[in-house]
Amino acid sequence: MRVLTAPGVTTVVALDQGDVVGFAELFSDGELQAFLANMVVDETHRGEGIGRAMDNEALRLAGGERIDLLSQDDATDFYRTFPHFEKPGFRLYPFYQDSTASS
Repeated sequence: MRVLTAPGVTTVVALDQGDVVGFAELFSDGELQAFLANMVVDETHRGEGIGRAMDNEALRLAGGERIDLLSQDDATDFYRTFPHFEKPGFRLYPFYQDSTASS
């Protein structure tokens, strides 16, 4: 709960007759930049526009002009349906020691 309600975080929840069917967690500076940290839609409700609606509503509430995100491979086709630019990205774990990482 603390993660989803921390300062700078906007979280929207999708309900279907009172049942949670999705949520999106967005970090934003309120002006330009936003980052979609997490988004989940129940697999039985995918393809209904819930993910798109949550992304749009989270950005509207948080403020910003664009959303950056990292995606699981199975979600890239969904994100490609938005107006976008694709850029390579990384998720850094500064305190994780990986013997296979290059220096």
